Amino acid sequence: MRSRSARWKQVVAALRSTPLHPQWLYRDPRIHLPELHALPLAGGILDVGAGNGWLGRRLPRGWHYVAFDHPEVGRAWYGARPDVCGDAAALPFGDASFDAVALLEVVEHLERFDVALSEVDRVLKPGGLVLCSVPFLYPVHDAPRDFQRITVHGLHHLADRFGWEVQSTRRISPGFQCLAVQFGVAIGSIIVAPDGVGLLRRMLAVVLLPAVPVVNLFCALLSALLPDVLPLAGGHMIVYRKGSRGVAA
Repeated sequence: MRSRSARWKQVVAALRSTPLHPQWLYRDPRIHLPELHALPLAGGILDVGAGNGWLGRRLPRGWHYVAFDHPEVGRAWYGARPDVCGDAAALPFGDASFDAVALLEVVEHLERFDVALSEVDRVLKPGGLVLCSVPFLYPVHDAPRDFQRITVHGLHHLADRFGWEVQSTRRISPGFQCLAVQFGVAIGSIIVAPDGVGLLRRMLAVVLLPAVPVVNLFCALLSALLPDVLPLAGGHMIVYRKGSRGVAA
């Protein structure tokens, strides 16, 4: 199953920035990450759940990048080569070690995410930044290590809990755009599904594949023409700044 999924990812990777891609309208944060402009001129940043280390190639000059990932998910599943492997709930770094911590599309995969965020608070310097993105109306992925979804209100609650200040928030694939993402991922999932799906159903999904760019463009047009649907979002991007007080009990 994973081999077939890997082949599918290779086929569509080159289409990432086009409407032909099933997740064209969910291309944040990897393609568009304006939050990087919030970073100061230089410092050290810890990338939790770094994967292939793409963030390190996007950082402004002067930043010291440390890629951190889980040994099972990062290495065994995706062949990532992080600088450090371990559990995010027990980060192997000293207190106040980093000027920024990135949690991009990883919080949903943290089995003990509250403990992990306490660890992030511990290794972050006072005044340091947390760049965090989470999916919301987005299909289950990387099963079985997909544990939760968090609303924007939950993200603000985390700020209150840890004494972090919210610097900025924005929605990823807002409104009707997230519906296109659901459709594209659904079609792609059937194509790469185990053989138990059945040949006829898989062939039907292949026939429907050309509808992906049509749905993408249609939903992008709806988002542009109709009033925004605030409750709908594929995900959320939030930037926190660590305050001076400690973690709340």
